[in-house]
Amino acid sequence: MEDYGALISLANGATFITPQSTPLCLYAMRTFSSRKVNDALNQAVGSISVPDPGQPIIPFVHTNKPSQGNVGMIAERNSSGITVTGNNVIGNGSFTMTVLLFTFFEQPMPNPPYGMAVWDESGKLILTHESKVLTDIETVGTRGISGGTSLNVKKSGRWAIVPDCSGQQQWQFSSGGPGGIVISMNTGFAAEYNGSSTQIHSALLQYPGGSGQLVGAVNAGNTVTAIDVSKYI
Repeated sequence: MEDYGALISLANGATFITPQSTPLCLYAMRTFSSRKVNDALNQAVGSISVPDPGQPIIPFVHTNKPSQGNVGMIAERNSSGITVTGNNVIGNGSFTMTVLLFTFFEQPMPNPPYGMAVWDESGKLILTHESKVLTDIETVGTRGISGGTSLNVKKSGRWAIVPDCSGQQQWQFSSGGPGGIVISMNTGFAAEYNGSSTQIHSALLQYPGGSGQLVGAVNAGNTVTAIDVSKYI
């Protein structure tokens, strides 16, 4: 049987051919409010199920700028989809967390039912003119010494990022014997929108404790993958 489908060119010049390279589309956009877990943690947790957990799943996440502290973010796959967590461990201010989830899924028929529609060989509707295709992905920061825990970039507008590890911080505590003890704390990335711009930077994921002092860092040196949220809402 001969191949069939559609060759589609996007505004940015990228092309793809269905069904061999069907793009990921926006499946859901959800907002989750944080709650105060204890005096050291204000946390937002959100889980989103997808039609087929075996397919690729890419979450892009941002928060508002809390009145105190910064929000480090984590994303983990589960048996039905994905769970995203935002932790504000220093300052402990409340915040809201928005998740844009992209995956492969059968597209709904446009209403009214006219325009463009592409089905695969099994009869599944895989793309329509209303599909919000993941595109125009940007890399934020520069890999190396200025990336990871050192990354700090301000972008105009509302941007969301794929949660990732940025490295670790070393905190020294006076307890634990002569000279104290040094404990490593994981760091992720934050994307905090203040109403006009988004600050993308490294942020702690764990609470170091009130008596600890920051004495060093391990820099993963990585960049951040981001999208302009205005293109999907």
